[in-house]
Amino acid sequence: MPGVIDYNIDFQLAILALMIRDRSFLSDYGYDIIKPEIFENFYLSTICNFIVTYFVKYGSAPTQAVLTAQVQDYCNTMKFSDEILSNYNSFVSRICTDDFGDLDFVKEKVLSWVRRQSFREGIKESHKLLEEGKYEEALQHMLKKMMIGHNVGSGSSLKSKIDTFPEEYRRLFGHEAVIGSGFPSLDICLNGGFGKRRLYVFLAHPKGGKTTMLVNLACNFLRQGLPVMYYTCEMEETEILFKIFSNLSLMTHEEIINPLNDQRFRKELEEFKKYSADIRVKFFNGGTISTNAIKSHLSKLKITTGFSPEVVIVDYADYLIPTVGLKDFMYDDLGNVYQDLINLGDYFDVPVITASQPKVGAWEKEFLGIGDMSGSSKKEALLYALISINQDSEDKNKNPEEFKLYVSAVRMGLSDKVIYCKWDKDKNYMQEIEEKNILIRRLEK
Repeated sequence: MPGVIDYNIDFQLAILALMIRDRSFLSDYGYDIIKPEIFENFYLSTICNFIVTYFVKYGSAPTQAVLTAQVQDYCNTMKFSDEILSNYNSFVSRICTDDFGDLDFVKEKVLSWVRRQSFREGIKESHKLLEEGKYEEALQHMLKKMMIGHNVGSGSSLKSKIDTFPEEYRRLFGHEAVIGSGFPSLDICLNGGFGKRRLYVFLAHPKGGKTTMLVNLACNFLRQGLPVMYYTCEMEETEILFKIFSNLSLMTHEEIINPLNDQRFRKELEEFKKYSADIRVKFFNGGTISTNAIKSHLSKLKITTGFSPEVVIVDYADYLIPTVGLKDFMYDDLGNVYQDLINLGDYFDVPVITASQPKVGAWEKEFLGIGDMSGSSKKEALLYALISINQDSEDKNKNPEEFKLYVSAVRMGLSDKVIYCKWDKDKNYMQEIEEKNILIRRLEK
């Protein structure tokens, strides 16, 4: 691409950040649209070359550690001074760790620049061909230039998929591709568990167990050795961590805060210290951020620490604002948040699990289900599965530790199923009562 990009140094750094943080940018739009020569700054041009070269070879963007190693090797080979090496490392650090705001805006701007430059170059070169009487070549050349900077995937072909589709589909959606919930009957209803790029919503009354359920799922995923990212928009990080520690150690609040139990606490959690997997908890102020903040945070985590979760939990979605901007129309605003979460799961190739509250008119129902979510029916149209947490007044009086999960709707699975569970509130621990779920368990056979 001819010419030097006409944006300031901070925006040029943001372009390089986009290249390594946006998983799909290079593959969707072509790594050849961002070339080293568009950067006038020597350091940025070289770093761009490192990123493109790495992508061509490995099919992914380099991490901060990889870029730092490449810079070190390059400076050693070129016999550059320590000052130049320090400058390189400073730029790499900024590219990998600085907050550049909405990178989708950066993408839009840089693609616009690429298209504009390409169009100008196309006109210039096509004019030469026209003067030579090469009309067909001029047309084809201009069309080719006009397609640069556009995602022009060819789509999926039925004929090309016939021979490979069963294996490919099993790889994407089969039992080996899903993540177990730790609730065996729930997994039966969900066709094996939580699948990638899908949105799952747990519905419950205020104080009805939404956060405790999300914490239980996070802990169950960790028990399977899976890394989990937990975003909280209501409780502070320490409160969520307490619930996690309580669940994993099966110790109550009073037991954990008693110094005499420190040795027991560490003993109970000793096995988890050996895990390579981890649960990370991040607090965001509710009502102030969209999934763009989550996307940016996850991208930065992967680049700077190598942490790449296999599940993302958002506690909970109704606290987010849409990425497209508020329209003051609840149907669109809340519905668009759910679409944003689906896009987030697709971007990072993970299941996204969240929670919601019912509308006031449904509070007295025995089982919450489709039609009972607060805010927007558009949410229900977008989610993959809706599971409610239910405990009626009789349960609270006679068996306060018991509750029922109701699988209201699943796109590919078993809907309208009740799963009996119990809840140790002091230990933040939930589990299925297997002997009461005989009918569902029989379906497995």
